Amino acid sequence: MPEDKKIKPRKGWSEYTKPRAPTKPHEPLKEFTRHVNTHITTLNKWSEIALSDLELPEGTSLGDLVVKVEGIDEDRYGSSDVEVSILARKWLTDPNPFYEQEMKKYQKALEEWEVKKKAHAGEMKEWRAWVKQLEGERLEKNLAHAEELLKAHGRLK
Repeated sequence: MPEDKKIKPRKGWSEYTKPRAPTKPHEPLKEFTRHVNTHITTLNKWSEIALSDLELPEGTSLGDLVVKVEGIDEDRYGSSDVEVSILARKWLTDPNPFYEQEMKKYQKALEEWEVKKKAHAGEMKEWRAWVKQLEGERLEKNLAHAEELLKAHGRLK
């Protein structure tokens, strides 16, 4: 851009904050992972149980066991009962039934993002030039003011 052409700031521009870049869309998940808990037993406040005594669902290992602790009914004295449950947790993977639809939307959003990204790169160049222009204007203004002060005090002819 020529030096004599003044850059007009766009809406939302700030000298100290860069224009916000567009965010890249996220690719849809092909599969969802979820867990299913199977309740095995609940231990009351003073109960104990040996892990070997548990009747585990078929195919459940000790690594699949989860201990769940919940506080129940705090009384007026501040004490509360605790319920302890032992659950068998299995992780399941389900296919995303809407994957194809979401993938089409993702591809379209990705193309739009590419266009916005290129436009943002151009805007950044323009913003940097505008900031440089502001700094130049500020420098000229300060130099003119300094010159006036020097003339006023007889230091400059």
